[in-house]
Amino acid sequence: MDRTPGCGPGGWWFDSTRVRILEGSHSGQLHEFRKLDPFGGSQVRILYPPHHMKKLENYLKKNPKTHLIFDLDETIIKLVLPWDEWFVDVLGKIRQTYRDFPETEYVRIHNGLVEHYGEEGLALIRELNERFENEKLFRIERNEELIDFIKNNPNYTYYLWTSNSGKTAKRFLEELGLDQIFKKVVTRSDSTFIKPHTQGFDLLKDSKTSISDYLFVGDSSRDKEAAKALEMDFFLIDYFHGTF
Repeated sequence: MDRTPGCGPGGWWFDSTRVRILEGSHSGQLHEFRKLDPFGGSQVRILYPPHHMKKLENYLKKNPKTHLIFDLDETIIKLVLPWDEWFVDVLGKIRQTYRDFPETEYVRIHNGLVEHYGEEGLALIRELNERFENEKLFRIERNEELIDFIKNNPNYTYYLWTSNSGKTAKRFLEELGLDQIFKKVVTRSDSTFIKPHTQGFDLLKDSKTSISDYLFVGDSSRDKEAAKALEMDFFLIDYFHGTF
């Protein structure tokens, strides 16, 4: 396994399965953490922009909510995957089965398969996507401040709504210690259509809760479009997009 540290949007990283935080502090414009590679004993400085979650906390003070819905990839964590290969591998295999399948855009590939081929198309895209996420994942990067926010604010009811596979979501929620926090989790494995289609919300919503009490926290235009279609407030997380 490659032991060389690299630089990601959140700072320097090691393979998350082999690294533990030794100490943390903050000063000036950066949070500083020191991590130890237990195999080699070397320490690496990890630098994170400070108080990123203050924006969310301030928003919630001004706009009180009781139910928070989170996206997973590039919101709570980032799955570092070769997405260009997704289109080659997944779309290539789809067209081996459905030679005239016309869609080429990520969301339309999933939702279009369901629209054109029903349950058979749904089963195929779920299988191919889960295999891709399982076999091609290089590493994950964590939004530590957001993870801490979720763990340390028990007065909210939490939900996860993701287009990742159920297997991927389960694995990383357990690794992050979040699996017992989310009241409901809706993944690609549960929902027939993926965001911005709003079906996923139908699977997690509490019928007694007003839409005004929900906040959708995500990173993408698909998340934002889903929230808009539901007339739900939306909060953008841009931690992994290089702007803070």
